[in-house]
Formats: sequence, C-alpha cells, structure tokens
Amino acid sequence: MSRGALLLLLVSVTALAQPSYTDSMYRRALENESTAPSYVLVSLRDDVAGSERLVCVPAPFLLGAIHFEYHFGFDAAGSRQALALALKQPDRQFSFAEPRARANVQPRYSPEVLSQTRERLSTVSDTELRDEARRQGFDGFNAADRDAVAHVLLERGILVGIADLTGRIYLAE
Repeated sequence: MSRGALLLLLVSVTALAQPSYTDSMYRRALENESTAPSYVLVSLRDDVAGSERLVCVPAPFLLGAIHFEYHFGFDAAGSRQALALALKQPDRQFSFAEPRARANVQPRYSPEVLSQTRERLSTVSDTELRDEARRQGFDGFNAADRDAVAHVLLERGILVGIADLTGRIYLAE
C-alpha cells in the first residue's frame, strides 16, 4: 500500500471513530434557556487523579458548575459570563477544583452503565433513535440510565434534552 493510500485510510478510520457531537450542537444546548434543558457532552479532567472522562450532563448543570468554580453571580451578568466561558473552552474540556462545581457535573451513570447502553443501542439505527426521541420515548428509565442513553445519542450526533414535565428524553433538533 502506498504511503498516500495509508494516510488516507488512517484519516478515514480516525474520522469514523470520532463522535458525531459537534460544536454547533454544544452551542445550541448551552443556549437553550427553556425549562426543558438540552444535554451537553463534555470532557471532565481530574487533575489530582490525572484522569479524564467524557460525560453527558444537562447543560444547566455545566453552567452551574462554572458559576460555582468562578464565583459568578446567579444573575443575568453571571449567566452571560458562564455561557461565554463554556463556549470558549477548548475541546469542551473542563476541570473543576471547587467541590460544589465538581458535584454539579458528576454523571449519574457509571462507565459500566454507559458501556451496556452503547451495546444495547448498537443495533438501533439513528433514524429509529430519532423517532423514539421525537415521541419522547425512552420511558421507564431512572436518571442514570436516561443520562447514559442521552450520552449515546449525543455521540451519534442526535441532540436531545429532558422534557420538563415528564423527565423523558426529547429530540432537541
């Protein structure tokens, strides 16, 4: 195989391995100020443990963590500051030292639950997942399972949120 063909293959495989979650989806989720918040997919670094984990949390939880970490007021000015900081964060990576901030963004699901959810949804097409979210499906989940489903949907490029009255996942597109 030629060097150019090998490079093209590596670029293609890398592109396929990347999640479909985009900066546009992230921005839209953060800017959703409704009572039915959208989810965001962010990377949380633990500088003490030297670890990093990709997590799915409701956008207001991330913004709240930023308020706590940077001591922004919970007013219009503080909200603008938190949003601006979240939008400027390179690669959507965050590290929080303030205990209340860390607690605000801790995922409600374990890596094992996420792995099981990925496996369970691996045979379901994106179209079927979108249709289920449009119907505000994915009923009967506890918060951990619901958030793990949302994580998988975001990875697959499907923007979702939490319906304010039912607590079910809804399609946010």
